[in-house]
Amino acid sequence: MNDFEDDFFIEATELLAETEDALMDIESGKEVDENFNRAYRNFHSLKGTSGMLGYTKLQEYTHILESSFEDYRERKKALAMNIDFFLKGVDVARSILNGEDVDVSGDFVSGLVKESSMVPLFYVSTSSEKFKGLVDNYDVTLLSGLEEYKTNLKNEILIIDEELINEKTQSDLKSLQCKVVVCINDFSDEMNSTNYSKIHKTDCLASVKNTLQILEKQLILEVLFDKTFTLFMYQYVDLEEFLIKKGKSEIVKNIKSQLSQIMVEKKKISGDKL
Repeated sequence: MNDFEDDFFIEATELLAETEDALMDIESGKEVDENFNRAYRNFHSLKGTSGMLGYTKLQEYTHILESSFEDYRERKKALAMNIDFFLKGVDVARSILNGEDVDVSGDFVSGLVKESSMVPLFYVSTSSEKFKGLVDNYDVTLLSGLEEYKTNLKNEILIIDEELINEKTQSDLKSLQCKVVVCINDFSDEMNSTNYSKIHKTDCLASVKNTLQILEKQLILEVLFDKTFTLFMYQYVDLEEFLIKKGKSEIVKNIKSQLSQIMVEKKKISGDKL
């Protein structure tokens, strides 16, 4: 090792130890926001430094950890229940740093993605027992009324019971950008309106689980599309400049046209009912 590598090894070892401490503090409920930011900064720093020094395997692995950890920023309750998963991730990163032959392409990485893709579920109901057993795999927050639902993020699912549907509730549902599942026996004509394109109706408890599974897959695909599209757009400016210099303006025009079509189709998919 040269001096730079020696310094990197010492710094990386300290970052992983600090991250471990931060994760355990999150698990115990101690200064959760502060410790979340500390752990995230450490993952980010380790990813960047390892990349600059050519430690590609460590860079790629810490990138997975960083991205998966970031997914819990708005749902730290779920993170606290899965801290062991990230503690294991720190152990694997430490093994890679020590030069051990670690396979990061198998079950561990697959499991990490699976855990981090858990969709937040908000259940507006007068009974906490109604869906018991059907939503065990979700980070469920029980609400007594729609007014308690504050986050309203696109990657969330909201379930609301039939008895809580009224004129005001129907109006409030129009403004939501999350996925909405209304569990009622019979929809009024207004509820079937195209204004409620993100509302998914279920007429029995047995269909709730299937509906949630479909919505979860749809949300995950939307997130993956957004990330892929963002990565492409980062590169597109350079690509466009290169093509124009090469006299390929028609290709640029065609790419822009297809991008517009993709965005139109994405908007349709995001708003479609099951």
